[in-house]
Amino acid sequence: MKKFELSAFWLAAGKLLSLRFVTALILMFLCLEGVARICPHIIPKDVHQRFSYSNRKCKMDCTNNGKKLKWIINERGARGGFYTGQPIRIAIFGSSTSIDSLLDQHQSWSEQLKKELGSNNVQVDNYARDAAGRKEAKIILDYFLKIGRRYDIILTMVQTKGEGDSEKYAFRYWGNWSLKPGLLKFPNLLRNRAKEQVKTEPRLNSVDRFIHDELFPSPTLSPKVVRTEARRLRLSGQAKLIDKEIIIGSEENAEIRNRTRSVFEAASRVADKVYLLTHPVAYAPDEHPAVAKRWYALKAVDGRTGYYHSNKSIAFAIRGRQEIMKEVAVDMDISIIDLDSFIMPKLCQRYDMFEDTWHFAPAGAEIAARFIAETLRANNPELRK
Repeated sequence: MKKFELSAFWLAAGKLLSLRFVTALILMFLCLEGVARICPHIIPKDVHQRFSYSNRKCKMDCTNNGKKLKWIINERGARGGFYTGQPIRIAIFGSSTSIDSLLDQHQSWSEQLKKELGSNNVQVDNYARDAAGRKEAKIILDYFLKIGRRYDIILTMVQTKGEGDSEKYAFRYWGNWSLKPGLLKFPNLLRNRAKEQVKTEPRLNSVDRFIHDELFPSPTLSPKVVRTEARRLRLSGQAKLIDKEIIIGSEENAEIRNRTRSVFEAASRVADKVYLLTHPVAYAPDEHPAVAKRWYALKAVDGRTGYYHSNKSIAFAIRGRQEIMKEVAVDMDISIIDLDSFIMPKLCQRYDMFEDTWHFAPAGAEIAARFIAETLRANNPELRK
């Protein structure tokens, strides 16, 4: 039987095609590697990508019933819609109460504020960060001054404390083209982009959604809800709550004043008008009985094992710090929107305004947005048009 053999020509052709295929792969990878290395140098940091995040499911009795929460991060690195030519620009700075990390974007008070003032009239950019303090706000505001970005109005509801104090933390919603150490840059850049910035608007294809939902289902930038154990301890009745004053020492007092002043100074350099929003707290002496049941936080009393500060003690401490911030605002001629004083009397009538200690439920966000909008309209004639 004659054995089938390929001629020398076809053997050579096969080797050539294999070589060309390998060469093409190498050239393609080199091109991609070149793009990865060039991008950080030709794309300025203030150009952001349009993308969204989904945070972890709320593990307790939140109003979203355990569904994933979604919001859009726009091209300026802020939570909110994309700029389409609105004449009045508003920026918001704060922590989780300002970003409404337990609500969908359309339920948040910043989005409802935009609706109250007219979506065609105002652009609302929410630069709040989960657990952020005044350091993060000042970093972003200083950056705006550097690049020449201005706003008509800035609303600040910054906490007296915050977990992060670095540029990386402050800009964590920004499109990140930076390259980490390593021989090859493209694989690292590809993974970061897939993990942090895909699943944008509906026009993105199924491949993008697969990368976001299946390969990287828990984005690192998600707000975390870690209240389960404290909540169970409260409900069990084993947590002994006592009224014990939380003293604000002279050093903390000075720190609050200095940091608050620094934020107001930075905000005044990039905005025509700056407002201090007082941070609402879900406590009132004559509150509805169901209000306290929604609290998750427990703060241990120093030196007394098994004892925790009551809601009253924690609320008084928060409001005491806010009084210091209000004093600074008065000294610097910064307008105050006393949201806490407005919300507090309503706590005796209803219990559905908060998810916990200070995070709004949808009803609270709606009430807050309406009050803020009314105050802004009263002080800014251009918002009454």
